Amino acid sequence: MNTVHSFRPRVWLILATLWILASPSWGEVADFDQFYPPYDEIVDYLEDIDSPVVATSVIGASDESTPRDLVAIKISDNPHLEEDEFGFLFVGVIHGNEAIGIQVVLQLIEDLVDGYASDPDIQDWIDAYEIWFIPVINPYGYDSNLRKNGPDTGDVNTSGVDLNRNFDFRWIEGGDAAPNSNTFRGPYAASEPEVQALSDFVIDQRPVFGVTFHSGRGGTIGEIMYPWNRYDSSNPHPDPPDRERLRAMAGVIADAVEAHRGYFDRPTLEDAGA
Repeated sequence: MNTVHSFRPRVWLILATLWILASPSWGEVADFDQFYPPYDEIVDYLEDIDSPVVATSVIGASDESTPRDLVAIKISDNPHLEEDEFGFLFVGVIHGNEAIGIQVVLQLIEDLVDGYASDPDIQDWIDAYEIWFIPVINPYGYDSNLRKNGPDTGDVNTSGVDLNRNFDFRWIEGGDAAPNSNTFRGPYAASEPEVQALSDFVIDQRPVFGVTFHSGRGGTIGEIMYPWNRYDSSNPHPDPPDRERLRAMAGVIADAVEAHRGYFDRPTLEDAGA
């Protein structure tokens, strides 16, 4: 619909509901081969979805010897049109060894596509908004079960990079300068084509809300982080102007996930949305 919708509080409920639809139970561990198919198979699956509310597009290419397309999927009532609607963005995998996000994203896609014809709430969301998914922004890391987008070479200019530390905002303050580090931030800000592709996409689409999924490690499971995660009293950057809204939204989502914690029937690739 070519209509501007106010960003009213019910959006928080939409976000919490979407999160519940896709939330795995915390203690469940999936078999990697069954639930995490190779990236190329995921792309084939996404491109084969036959639905009038789905459109796929290529937003860039990976930094590999044979670059691979970085694919985004849009769910909306007129997915091939650019409409004046609020957008939401869900990124499944940026750290390749934190693969749970791909199942969260596949589950969200399945629930939205399958529910459009029968669920009034889902129909309302898809008619009113543009809901974007980038299942994997790090194909090399995902297929190799490695955090970074390439192998460690010991060379600043060729070693794999922690994509989450490569964005150009406050780049020098995060990550590690050592190329063999697991949090190597890259030779310079936004040096990696995957980061460039994601940054350009966000600047172009201007989503009002975005989530990047990570797997918890070392006691961090269950956290919902929002800007600025690294803020402290010595930080020269002030809080974002909408910090309280972000905090409230994070609280709604956290409460919903905490209350859910039930059995989650994760589909295989063949079952998801088929």
